[in-house]
Amino acid sequence: MNKIHTLILMILLPACFAFAGSGDKSRLIVMTDLGGFDPDDKQSLIHLLVCSDRIDIEGVISTNAWLDDPDRRDSIRAVADNYREVYNNLSRHSSGVITPDRLDSIIMRGQETAHISGTGEGMDSEGSEWIIRRVSDESDGRPVWIAARFCTPPHIGDLD
Repeated sequence: MNKIHTLILMILLPACFAFAGSGDKSRLIVMTDLGGFDPDDKQSLIHLLVCSDRIDIEGVISTNAWLDDPDRRDSIRAVADNYREVYNNLSRHSSGVITPDRLDSIIMRGQETAHISGTGEGMDSEGSEWIIRRVSDESDGRPVWIAARFCTPPHIGDLD
């Protein structure tokens, strides 16, 4: 299953770059269950941050996978702390990488309850509200791409 997730992400990211068209960076929100047992989520987030000069990362949302999970934003923040340590070196090579402060400001929590029982009226999350605001932003005509690093149907239900 993790190989499938990695393959999907490998397909989506180049597509985001291809649709940038006029040189504008594509907009991306990442939904991830980083913090579990699989290292691939951490590795893909690190890779995304290193390549952030080519894409506008507009959100990193902590989600659960199959079980009700505790808040895992700390796992994302640990990656962000490591990124902060190498930011000066990365920014010497490209001025367009996301700043550590910007990254910190867009880390948020998604749905707390797993499966469809965590969706519907009154079950909005900080992450689902953020997605709605970003997609509804009429001042930016670029589409928002969402990379979902887990089983998507229950989580996407937040957006009804």
